Amino acid sequence: MRPSHVFLGLCAGLAACARGSTSTPAPAPTTAVAAPSAASPSDTTAIPCPPPPMAVRGEGPAYFGYQVERQAEPYGRLPRPTLRPGEEGQRGRVNVASLVNTDGTVDMRMVKVFHSDGPALTAAVCRALPQARFRPATLHGRAVRMVYQTEFRF
Repeated sequence: MRPSHVFLGLCAGLAACARGSTSTPAPAPTTAVAAPSAASPSDTTAIPCPPPPMAVRGEGPAYFGYQVERQAEPYGRLPRPTLRPGEEGQRGRVNVASLVNTDGTVDMRMVKVFHSDGPALTAAVCRALPQARFRPATLHGRAVRMVYQTEFRF
């Protein structure tokens, strides 16, 4: 499996959060396709259409840290996620992997939460990640996209 295909099963909730949407994504459209049946050749079964290909900003594949010469590094400290009023007392952690583009920004469509101690914590991380800026990873002297993993503690 190529590294650029690692995040094809993305967290739709984080992508919706990045767009400011609270609704769930619409289900994939279906197409009626004739199902082979000995009993009745006119039976049809709804088969979901494949999703359209995702356009990802940046050139070339995405790499893991061990595949590059210099790993992506945040400029200074990562933005501190802030909880909304009424959620301040929550404690826990959120482990997340994101794709750092060649321009040092985080592609919010390419975020995967591996562990979260609560949805409010996940939402706070989702709001903070777009402000993060990185020195991009390099391979053979050129900036490349890289999967960056980190943990946020609350």
